Amino acid sequence: MSLILVWLGLPVALGLLSLGSALALERLSATRIPAALLLPAGLATIIVVAQALTVSDATAGLATPAVVVLAACGLALGRRGLRRVASPWMLAAALVYLAYGAPVLATGANGFVGYIKLDDTATWLAIVDRVMTHGRDLHGLAPSTYEATLAAYLPGGYPLGAFMGLGVAKQVLGTDPMWLFAPFCAYAAAMLAAALYTLTDGIVASARGRVAVAAIAAQPATLYAYTMWGGIKEVVVAALLPLVAALAGERRSAAREGGRALLPLAVACAAVLATLSAGAVVWLAPLVLPALVGVRAAGAATTTRRRRPALRWRSGLWLAGMTAACSIPVLLLAETFLRPLFMGGPGGGGVFTSQVELGNLVRPLRLLQLAGIWPAGDFRLDPAHHTVTSMLVVAAVTAGIVGVVLAWRRGDRVLVAYVLGTIGVCLAIRSQGSPWVDAKSLAEASPAVVFAALTGAALMFGRRDLRLAALLAGVLVASGVLWSNALAYREVNLAPHGQLAELEQISKLAAGQGPTLMTEFSSYGARHILRAADAESASELRRRQIPLRNGSLLPKGAHADVDEIDPTALQSYRSLVLRRSPTASRPPSDFRLRWSGRYYEFWQRAPAARPPSEHLALGTSEDPGAVPTCADVQRLARKAGPSGRLATVFRHRPAVLDLGSATLPAGWSTAGDREQVYYRGPGTIDMTMTLMSKQNLGVWLAGSTRGTVALSVDGRIVGRARQQLNWAGGSIPLGSVRLAAGRHRIALRYDDRGPQPGNRGQELNAFSFGPLVFARETAELPVTTVTSAQAGRLCGRDLDWIEALPAR
Repeated sequence: MSLILVWLGLPVALGLLSLGSALALERLSATRIPAALLLPAGLATIIVVAQALTVSDATAGLATPAVVVLAACGLALGRRGLRRVASPWMLAAALVYLAYGAPVLATGANGFVGYIKLDDTATWLAIVDRVMTHGRDLHGLAPSTYEATLAAYLPGGYPLGAFMGLGVAKQVLGTDPMWLFAPFCAYAAAMLAAALYTLTDGIVASARGRVAVAAIAAQPATLYAYTMWGGIKEVVVAALLPLVAALAGERRSAAREGGRALLPLAVACAAVLATLSAGAVVWLAPLVLPALVGVRAAGAATTTRRRRPALRWRSGLWLAGMTAACSIPVLLLAETFLRPLFMGGPGGGGVFTSQVELGNLVRPLRLLQLAGIWPAGDFRLDPAHHTVTSMLVVAAVTAGIVGVVLAWRRGDRVLVAYVLGTIGVCLAIRSQGSPWVDAKSLAEASPAVVFAALTGAALMFGRRDLRLAALLAGVLVASGVLWSNALAYREVNLAPHGQLAELEQISKLAAGQGPTLMTEFSSYGARHILRAADAESASELRRRQIPLRNGSLLPKGAHADVDEIDPTALQSYRSLVLRRSPTASRPPSDFRLRWSGRYYEFWQRAPAARPPSEHLALGTSEDPGAVPTCADVQRLARKAGPSGRLATVFRHRPAVLDLGSATLPAGWSTAGDREQVYYRGPGTIDMTMTLMSKQNLGVWLAGSTRGTVALSVDGRIVGRARQQLNWAGGSIPLGSVRLAAGRHRIALRYDDRGPQPGNRGQELNAFSFGPLVFARETAELPVTTVTSAQAGRLCGRDLDWIEALPAR
């Protein structure tokens, strides 16, 4: 499905399902939900319905049909719902949707963000694949990285609420969730804007002002950065919290208490529990208070009597009961999920409480990041402009305090409950939780600070004597948020569409042809895309041990050539998915090439082929060919027997240009072996290369590039590439060239200027590229066989490997 269809199709499909579900919820509760809350409440309803049905294999397949039927009934019964939705809040939601989707939309191709920086997205995609059809049941899955990944999450009660909307959209649109992940996160952020827009009702006078407040407050820097990291749970929770607060405010102002009228609020609370598990009750408690606290007279019944707060016990019991009823699967699995997270682990406590648990952070986040302004491309680092950042944070906090005070004086307890309740819970988590959990809570609570600040500016603007101060505060806060997000946009890690699309194509050929081995670290390939091929990655979570020839195992994230893997382990796989490379060895002779693309090759063991009795690997990681000793050749001939044969692949030595040996542009540096360089800013590397004969060669640049890299030979452009991020061992294909014998001028130009997303980002976990390789490709090289008597013909030749093939 094209980029436009995906980014238009998801909000339309999920929007209609959300609207219909919310209208059905209105009928069931006999209440009227504010127009701007219809879609957020509908999303919460989808989460609750789908997570209840996906708890079992027997009912998981009914989750999406149930949501569709519920939405259809709601739309049929509430025909006026479409007209109610059409209001200014949609502009705020649309602006936020585009802001969160900007990095992917700017590429012009389907994809997602957070690639390599955080591989959790691959796990979330695997979960969505499974739970929407089989729930938490793992029976029938063959050993694979996909199965091992699911086994680490589903039986342990991992909360699935954040994935339900994505799973439903996937099945309705018939599109791989990999391409829907980014638009769904943007949709959740748009629902946050809708909920915040409702909270401004009665506070911000103009519709344009309400749109501005909601649109800016829905993209605080910490939440935006987490979403650019692939944080789906954080943005879903951030959208649900103001929904709970707004629905609680509706119940506070309603004349009727308890019973059916509290159902929308109960569903919203249940959606939060489904997303975060039972521990999320700490977030809910302060938000639902407006719905549970009424007022009653003190003293005699007079028209001037004083009034004081009174707890509506009946409403509280109704709310607790309905929330629990909607959260039965979550409550049943709560202990299984939470106990390991609070107990055990280094430093005392589990990952929720251990003070040394950083996850993918490099240090605990600063408390200042709660303010939603953090002008650093990577939110894990401190901003370069410390003084300016401090001034902007002070402006946001000061305006936020003013906003809370003025809202309280106006009698708006709902806004106060949302802002103070959310911030208070975040601070409590920070005092007791691990840095990893604290960072998540900062992201989830950060909209409250920006929202309070902009609301304060709007309230001050209503007073003529404070109008200038209000304008200054609003501009500072909005500028700080947008500046921060612009920097995050520049440093986002974009998934390489071409690579993933090729794996998706291979998955259709490899389905049912497993087990399958990937020799590169590919979390998306092994955990998600090639799941039907029972794929395992050599350096990923897996069930089979995949030892190297020396008996060791690859560390996570590493890459291995097929010749480095123990032959017995390699032969246990029916299919191989290999990254194309000019220095890769050809798989053993019993494997045949079935498909080849720009980035990947798909090999399968021939059904009638027998594995060799011995496979002698030659060459190195930089040069796949080497000259064997005649003693080794004759030994293999004897092992094959008089009637046997020897198989081999003749290699041509690649031309490898070490980039670090050339004069580097200012600011660039070399890696330890000088083959690779770390690039920073635009620049050109000029080199020369001499060939002894005319050749047709493929050109490959090892490593990764953020900006645009262009290769020219003798002044002629050979190829370009941009935003090609690779794990260890990956190379960027730059095209092919026909070169005559003699000396050639090589120029490699890199440019990261311009407004494109992901151009920058070398401060932390910097990418590098090099060497530059000119070579014939492995897939082009045939297997040659000779009889044992002709073995001497292989002596002194540059070979990939030699195999002994005894006669049958």
